[in-house]
Amino acid sequence: MCAMPYYMIRKTIMNYREIMSNILEEHPTLSGNGWRDGSKSDEKFKADRDWMLTEDALKQFKFACDWVSLMESQEKINRDAHSYVLKHKAEKYFRTYIANGVFISAALHCGFRFKLCSYDSPNCRFNMASKNIKKYSG
Repeated sequence: MCAMPYYMIRKTIMNYREIMSNILEEHPTLSGNGWRDGSKSDEKFKADRDWMLTEDALKQFKFACDWVSLMESQEKINRDAHSYVLKHKAEKYFRTYIANGVFISAALHCGFRFKLCSYDSPNCRFNMASKNIKKYSG
């Protein structure tokens, strides 16, 4: 397998930066940690949001999108499709770290619906089918 040339990696990251920027604009309470839960100062929350546009976060976003694209949707939000659990499954599958907020962004980008776990939690659940989650658990 050939490695992707550096200029193509840079172009892909630039595309992901635009996608991530749009996601952050549409979801102002989303950061690298996940949904705003009140545990961080405004300054720390802003820094976490700014981090989402860094090259490191965008590389994670690519892996997360690749994993999420293997999932199928279902009508109802799935209690087993918990963002923090799913991000660990994607990490195990690709053997790389993925931030919770980056994983959530990938699921949103891939068209999944979500429901917050609670008002004070950075996590959410998605309408992903359990059969695919089990199949691609790494």
